[in-house]
Amino acid sequence: MPDYKENIETLANTFNIAKDDLDYLLAHEGSPGTTEMLGAPATFDYFGSLAEHECHLARLANVTDADSFTDACMCLRECGYDDPSVVEKVKDAARVVGDRNLLDAIESIEGQEELLDTILHGYGLGDLFRMVWLMDGSAMTRIPQRALSSVAA
Repeated sequence: MPDYKENIETLANTFNIAKDDLDYLLAHEGSPGTTEMLGAPATFDYFGSLAEHECHLARLANVTDADSFTDACMCLRECGYDDPSVVEKVKDAARVVGDRNLLDAIESIEGQEELLDTILHGYGLGDLFRMVWLMDGSAMTRIPQRALSSVAA
């Protein structure tokens, strides 16, 4: 397998993805998502979102408790990359947490955005925002749109 480390770092800088996501990409250089990103043209607008998405799916697969679960859900919501497979993966992670009320509340939800919003509001985290540190050392604040719409009203 070729060494993609230099290419991954170059692409991460080009698309200014978060530093912790770069660590994941370097550790999983042979994963299908990473190789897809490496083969993408330089004009590929969603590299950052896809890279983040891959990282958050990995975090979701390693959920052990409500804290790691809500963190992964918040990250997936903020990433904004639409992936139909997320719904079932989030529901599987919710089963690991084992909160019966949560499982009942999300059982019939089919949409990714609605599912993540429902979970985060259920844990009282629906309107929280996060700071994301980027490769160039700058930071970006991500605020959920629902929180912004309540301020504008």
